[in-house]
Amino acid sequence: MSDLINNIANFFKILGDPKRLEILLYLKDGEKTSADIQVKINKPQPTVSQHLKVLNNENLITFVKKENVKYYSIKDPFLFKILSSIQSFLINLNKEKVKALTDMSIFDTLI
Repeated sequence: MSDLINNIANFFKILGDPKRLEILLYLKDGEKTSADIQVKINKPQPTVSQHLKVLNNENLITFVKKENVKYYSIKDPFLFKILSSIQSFLINLNKEKVKALTDMSIFDTLI
């Protein structure tokens, strides 16, 4: 498997965790502390720290330290264009599924 394919698969694994995705979406509004994030996603501090570490190691977020408090933010806002594209894709995919089910139901009632 090529490095590119591995990198893409790893990227989707990172986004595949609902809590990490929730953190990323929460950071869309601007920088937040880990305490802010902990309250938002309703998880204990060690869990939040683990997620932040993964996101930071993958260069999806960054932080600045102000008076011993880390403020996390999105490293590249282009991430939200990617997430928006995925959302649009899933909406269209679901529309096709609903249409197929509707068409099937209509066909079944005619038989």
